[in-house]
Amino acid sequence: MQHSTHQKTNDQAKITAKQLRLLHALWHLQALDDDDREQRLRWASRNLGRTVSTFSDLTAGEFRKLREALELGQFEAQSVRL
Repeated sequence: MQHSTHQKTNDQAKITAKQLRLLHALWHLQALDDDDREQRLRWASRNLGRTVSTFSDLTAGEFRKLREALELGQFEAQSVRL
């Protein structure tokens, strides 16, 4: 039981600089237009179900969700359009 509480706390922690760099690197490997910040933010917002205005404000749990999506190649052009 203590493990799940610890995991929940970790999931709510702010994303680290290393995680942020990894997420940007994965984005650049998958993205159609890797310099389009707005496209990246729309994609993250859609995948997380909330408005993301900057990757720096992501939690560790949100980082894991986005990382998994990018690693699995779940980047789809239609998912970033509003």
